[in-house]
Amino acid sequence: GISREEHYEQFGQDLDVHHKIPSRKFERVDDANFLINLVTTCRSCHGKLDKISRREADRKPTISV
Repeated sequence: GISREEHYEQFGQDLDVHHKIPSRKFERVDDANFLINLVTTCRSCHGKLDKISRREADRKPTISV
C-alpha cells in the first residue's frame, strides 16, 4: 500500500524484495530468485513476511487421513 517514491521518502531506500521460500531452502541460491518466488514489499512488511516464511519453511508436512 505504499508507492516506491513514498517508501524512499520514509525509509531512505528502495523497496525490498522478499523470497516467499527462503533462499536457504534451495540447494543453489540462484534457484530461489525465480520471479514466482519473489515479491516486492516495504521495509516493515518484509520483516513480517520473513518471520512467516521462516516459520512455514521449518514446519514438517502433515497428512490428514
